[in-house]
This record gives sequence, structure tokens and C-alpha cells, in this order.
Amino acid sequence: MKIRFNALIVLAVTGLIWYGCTARKSIDDLRADGKKLFAEEKYADARAVFAKGLQINPSDRELMYLTGLAYRRDQIYDSALSCLRRVSLLYPNDREVNQALYEVAMALNDWPVARSALRGLIDVGAAPPKHWKLMADLWRRSDSPINCLYFTRKAILDDPEDMDLWLQVANAAAACDSAAEALRYMDSAIARFGPNDMLVANRATFLTFLKQYDSAEVVMRSLLAKDTGSVQFKLNLAHVLSSGKSVDKKREALALYKLVQPKIGSEFKVDSLIEALEKELK
Repeated sequence: MKIRFNALIVLAVTGLIWYGCTARKSIDDLRADGKKLFAEEKYADARAVFAKGLQINPSDRELMYLTGLAYRRDQIYDSALSCLRRVSLLYPNDREVNQALYEVAMALNDWPVARSALRGLIDVGAAPPKHWKLMADLWRRSDSPINCLYFTRKAILDDPEDMDLWLQVANAAAACDSAAEALRYMDSAIARFGPNDMLVANRATFLTFLKQYDSAEVVMRSLLAKDTGSVQFKLNLAHVLSSGKSVDKKREALALYKLVQPKIGSEFKVDSLIEALEKELK
């Protein structure tokens, strides 16, 4: 019994010695241990070790940043975002942090945080290629056409040969109730790139917004004559025909809507357009 009691004392003392060694680990030791676990892809274990280090120094930039990355690697994006935002607040204009924050925010569709992180990358000269186009797209996703228009204009100055930007800037202008400006952008794009069907079709759309229905109709019929099977051109022509006052053209629009209805998605709301036209034509 005495031997067993002595053995228990030895075990207890050994445990105390081990605990004392662990408790005395420095923040640098914990950092190294956590990095090793991170490299081994043991992200949850790495976070636990980083957390011990943060108990010693809650504002340690690297430990907070690595904790955010460890959450991100496990696709726990909400926690990753929270960690990285805390680092960003304490250490603004940090290239690594803003890059990680931008990627996590994009994964979460958190457009305001993504914009803030992208702005940070731009400010430190570490922005990704075509950053103004990215910024414009983030504002578009946030349903802010004025800001989208502003940044798309900047994007065109950087890359005037990107035809997609001309379409985007025209659509942003139209969303800001400036169909005339949108039409000018389309005319400039057609002068630069030639009569591309997409550019010409968009031009017809902006003519419709300006209530120049006859001109828009001529454009859309010419496009449909080139590609008689195009569902999009038939839909666009129907929009033009239904916008004017002619009853015959409204009937033709109704027929076109019914023709394309089974072939397009519900986001085009053709069912509602058909219902409204049928009521109007009664």
C-alpha cells in the first residue's frame, strides 16, 4: 500500500512538472507549435494553440491572422471573417490581411467587406488586375448603380479594349435613369468594336427606353433576320413591340412572348408580361 501511495505521489509530481512546463510556454513557442500544426493541416488543433498564445497577447497580429486562415482552411468562413476583420481594425493597410479578408468576404457574398478589403489592397499598391472592374462589380452586386457607374468609368480608362466594360457602363448609366448616356456609350462601343450583335441589341434596348420604338424595332428585326432562331432576339423584339401604341404590334409581341415562354427562365417574368398584354388587348 505504501509503494502504491509513493507511486501516486510520483505521478502527481510528474504531472505538476509537465503542467508547469506547458504553462510556461512562451508566446513564440506556441506560435511555432501552431504553425507546425497548421502546416500539417490540423487546423482545429492549430487554432487551439493560437488561442493560448492570444491569451498571453490578445492583439498579436500574426496569431490573429493565422487563426483566421485556419478557420478559412476549414471553410468556417464566418469565424474567419470575424478574426480577419479584427486584425484589419488593429492593423490597417496590411496587404496579407486585406487579401485574405477579400477572399473570405467574396466566399460569404459580403460585398461591403469585400469592397473595403479591395480598397485596402488598392491603397497599398497591391490590387489585383482590373481592380476597378472588380470594384464596379461589387457595387453592382450591392445594387448601387451610381457607384457602379463611377468605377466602371474608371475601369474603361484603364482598359478601353474590354468590350464587356462598355456594356456594363451603359447598363449602369441606364440604371441611373440616363438612357441617353447609355446610348452614347453603345454608339462609342460600336464605333470601336464594330456592329457586334450584342452591342447592337443593347443599343435597341436603350432606344426603347428613350421611346424611340420605331428605330428600336428596325434594329431588332435586322438582328432577328440574321439569326431567326435566337430566343433572346425574339424576346427583345417583343419588348419593343409591346412598348408602343400599335395594337397590331402588341398582338405580335404577345405571340412572340408565348413562343419564347417555354424556352427561357422564370427570371424574365414572361408569364406576367403575357398576362398584362392579354388584359390590355381585350
